[in-house]
Amino acid sequence: MKKWIFNLTLLLGFAAAAAAQELPKGGGTATPTIAEQLEGCLTATARYRPALEQRRHADERGWRRLLPTHLKLQYAGGMGLCSLGAGWDYGRSNQWETDLQIGWIPSYCIDGGTRATFTLKQNYLPWNIRCGERFGIEPFSCGLYLNLLTGPDYWLREPSKYGGSYYRFMTRLRAYLYVGQRITWYHRRAGSCLRGVTLYYELSAKDLDLVAKCTNRKLTIPDIFYFSFGVKVQLMRP
Repeated sequence: MKKWIFNLTLLLGFAAAAAAQELPKGGGTATPTIAEQLEGCLTATARYRPALEQRRHADERGWRRLLPTHLKLQYAGGMGLCSLGAGWDYGRSNQWETDLQIGWIPSYCIDGGTRATFTLKQNYLPWNIRCGERFGIEPFSCGLYLNLLTGPDYWLREPSKYGGSYYRFMTRLRAYLYVGQRITWYHRRAGSCLRGVTLYYELSAKDLDLVAKCTNRKLTIPDIFYFSFGVKVQLMRP
């Protein structure tokens, strides 16, 4: 019953508003109709798009989808002293990212000389909070990445000289979990290939440390987490 009363009241309101639309006497401009007023409201609302739309790419078709959407430079995080790579963001609001990065470990940081690392990283960024027209904050990011370390002293399968069951884990490939936060400055100039610049930090932990934490209560959170930070340059696809 209440639903019918509400619908009837709404209908009468629209009818009264429509009847009030008439040309003013003595000339002048016609009063906008309800349809014109509604269209104006929708146009004004479109100017304030949801915050997540700041991360979207427009007119992506065909081979353009294969082009990287961003470049990254990161310090630490289990990928080497520094790492450089490219990646792709996708999803309904570009909340997913996949990165490929190459890192460098100098000889003074590791025994056996300089080493290179290769990383495959999957990121998830569920929220983007708009701060004015130029800035956005991603208050929570998380992900998983696999890091491959080069060098003859590391292996995917334990060498026979160790008996085949001494270490029981790979030393060349490590898996990491991380959480972090980001802040982005958006570039609004038309015709530019730059969409924005993001600064971020991450706290990560590798698989062996997480297992050790479960079996050794003396290990604290600072003992197993690694701090890293980096910069992401968002590109505008041609």
